[in-house]
Amino acid sequence: MNLSFLFLLSAVVFLQIPSEIIFSLILLGFSSLLYHNPSFFLTSSTTPYYFYIFDQMNIINTCTTISFESLPLSIHFMSMYLLEQFLFRTCYTCLFVYFISFLNVISTSNILLVLIISCLYVHSRGRDFTDCERYLWHFLQGLYIFLTLKRNFPYRFDFFKIGIRKSNQ
Repeated sequence: MNLSFLFLLSAVVFLQIPSEIIFSLILLGFSSLLYHNPSFFLTSSTTPYYFYIFDQMNIINTCTTISFESLPLSIHFMSMYLLEQFLFRTCYTCLFVYFISFLNVISTSNILLVLIISCLYVHSRGRDFTDCERYLWHFLQGLYIFLTLKRNFPYRFDFFKIGIRKSNQ
């Protein structure tokens, strides 16, 4: 069983984020668990396709929730994706959501991570990720989410605020 989805939950553990984002990230982790371990949960030959759709919808929801903090916009994009998926079997809505979400939270560290993630995606284009690539993919995605949320939300624990204390003399 592949547990790489746990990287996606790092922001839930280490940052004080709103409940909507926590719920979105937990759903994303669950859908990633289902999608990347279909043989463990397999019930029919069409199940992996529905796990894929569920995972993509949770990615759209998470991107929209983090970038725009709007549930109606998230529902709108997920509905568009479902319609597109069942009518045309394409994912232009996903790509559009990724792009506008990235533009909304752009920073130097995010640009570097997106370039690394894109290189990994291009490297494995046309085939399934190996286990190592899947762990790297989810680690980089989790880091991207964490760095994006870290700009707006404080740390949950004080041990991340390491500094030098001046002694009283």
